Amino acid sequence: MKNKNIVAFTRFLAFLLAMVSAMSCSQRDNPVETSAPAIEQTPRLIMLPKVETNNLSKGDIDLAFVTVESGGTLSLAARHGKVTVTATLNVPAGSVSRNVVIFGYLDPKYLAVAFFPSGLRFKQGKPAVLDFEAKGLGLSPGADVKLYYIDGNTYMQIPANISVDSFGNLQCQAYIQHFSRYAFGF
Repeated sequence: MKNKNIVAFTRFLAFLLAMVSAMSCSQRDNPVETSAPAIEQTPRLIMLPKVETNNLSKGDIDLAFVTVESGGTLSLAARHGKVTVTATLNVPAGSVSRNVVIFGYLDPKYLAVAFFPSGLRFKQGKPAVLDFEAKGLGLSPGADVKLYYIDGNTYMQIPANISVDSFGNLQCQAYIQHFSRYAFGF
């Protein structure tokens, strides 16, 4: 019972830190990538289905210790009605300049994920790899879905390998250069 309380408290603390960091996210902390122009019109983000309870499921928040020598992995999973979302972030060895605790969470409203500490940048040529999957979305097969980095009201399209299969399930692999909020849209 004591371990359950510690886990619950740790998850709550991580969520609280994520919310505080998300509210203080700025372009100064998260420099805008110069490889893609900012979107002048706000993209239409993909919303998750509304569920009667607004509780996030187990695995929607995760913490990981990333070392300079071995890197680290963050694994997230959540269920929203009939939709199952999973995200794995692999931080390769040598991509951070110091050992760091990282955490992330899956957005309960949009098809989005946020990583913290906000603004953490990876070394040149050693980005983190985001593998993201959403099953049960019911998207049109072959839909032209994009991945966006969000900084306040600025949306930057991020190069990503995104596919929507014949069942409407989304799969994505993207290389990210820094921590922030990333969302899928059109």
